[in-house]
Amino acid sequence: MATDPVHPVRPPHGAAAVALRGEVEDLTRAWERGVWTPTRLEQRIATLLSVATAGDGTLTAPRVREALWEGTVPLFRENGGRLAALLSASLRALEVTGPVDDGQPQCAPGPQGTGHDDGCPAAALDDAGRLLVAMAQGHARA
Repeated sequence: MATDPVHPVRPPHGAAAVALRGEVEDLTRAWERGVWTPTRLEQRIATLLSVATAGDGTLTAPRVREALWEGTVPLFRENGGRLAALLSASLRALEVTGPVDDGQPQCAPGPQGTGHDDGCPAAALDDAGRLLVAMAQGHARA
């Protein structure tokens, strides 16, 4: 099957948003309960992303790819691979929205024009970004 690099076929971003939201919620709950704590490598990766997003507060696909590359194989094995799963879900959510000028996913507005609809990854990406900043700073979420 031929692919069009100019207009690639992308799955609906709703599925990516739901998957990312689930990863953020699961990891946050595990951290709050003390079942999971970030390892040194995971804190290092979170710090890299926190520094990369400090200027505009936006996770982008290139930034997430660089973080995954930095951790490579150990990131997927360490601590159950949970941070790697969160970053992978973030990357899927970023890729299905396609490139945009301001780095933010283009989604329909939510109820009464506020926020984003439930299928938009923007809110889940914001939550993922906040979780990464907290991890980088070593703050417990309890």
